[in-house]
Amino acid sequence: NVIADSSCVPCPEGTFSADSATLECTSCPDLQNSDFGSTSVENCSCSAGSTLSPNGGCVQCVTGKYKDFRGPENCSDCPAASDSDDGADSLDKCLCEKGYS
Repeated sequence: NVIADSSCVPCPEGTFSADSATLECTSCPDLQNSDFGSTSVENCSCSAGSTLSPNGGCVQCVTGKYKDFRGPENCSDCPAASDSDDGADSLDKCLCEKGYS
């Protein structure tokens, strides 16, 4: 929906344009992402490393959990004897605790 070099181009990932008269795309809310060419804030969903909070927004996965895909689903536990920082967005972010390899 953005005019670039005299032609319209889709909004990039993480943004949307709900109005055909606008020349700018709007960013998704914090910790949310959307597909290329999204047309509504409803297309925005929790980013990898975050999950849906009880109030409807998104929050980072807590320490010891991760989520490697976009959506409202819960974060997964890191494997036994491993831990992660808040907001871990892949299993690779779960690191072995001291005394384990």
